[in-house]
Amino acid sequence: MPSEAFYMIRFHSFYPWHTGGDYRQLCSQQDLDMLPWVQEFNLISTRSALTYRMWRACGPTIKG
Repeated sequence: MPSEAFYMIRFHSFYPWHTGGDYRQLCSQQDLDMLPWVQEFNLISTRSALTYRMWRACGPTIKG
């Protein structure tokens, strides 16, 4: 897998870093370069989880 994928998987739950801006003083240049990938993945992951939960909540209603 590309290094972007490893960063997305490894850090997508580390909200203080990718959302709150914390720990930036500990980041390498590579960390900062990968941050936009992690942020984008988090948006996609959050949307997918919400869509799945909405589908599960509405499933019995839709099925009949």
